[in-house]
Amino acid sequence: MQQGRSKEPRTNVALDSLDKRTFGDTVKDFLKAAKKAGLNVALFEGTRSIERQRWLFGQGLAQLDGINERSSHQLGTAVDIVFKDDRNKFSFSSENDWKKLGELGESFGLVWGGRWKTPVLSHFQANPFRIRFIDLHHNRFGPAAACNGCGGGCSS
Repeated sequence: MQQGRSKEPRTNVALDSLDKRTFGDTVKDFLKAAKKAGLNVALFEGTRSIERQRWLFGQGLAQLDGINERSSHQLGTAVDIVFKDDRNKFSFSSENDWKKLGELGESFGLVWGGRWKTPVLSHFQANPFRIRFIDLHHNRFGPAAACNGCGGGCSS
């Protein structure tokens, strides 16, 4: 191993590691729809460890360092979906129909990195404006609302 180079931490391709409340089921449905549409794609990376995020940052492959600024991958709300070639190897080739994949992902309400100023064609993440409010005070999902005397000893 060369000086200054660390071993690349593994990618996580477990769909069950994604945020189940806001994202995991959507990604599963998106992947099924992509296959049905004839797109040979697979999950390349899902939830990312701090170690992997720091490694990617150190290699210049990520803009966020994973500690001061966390990636949506670290939160379980982003994935990289990549095409597979005829040998079943991941392919980032421009020959792939990234536009079709991106538009399909957007039809599921996902944000596609292919529309960013610096495009990341394989990146899909939860739309932060579609994530439902989580009322931690009352331990339930739902819209933000005033408490109005829930009987739980609230002062809100």
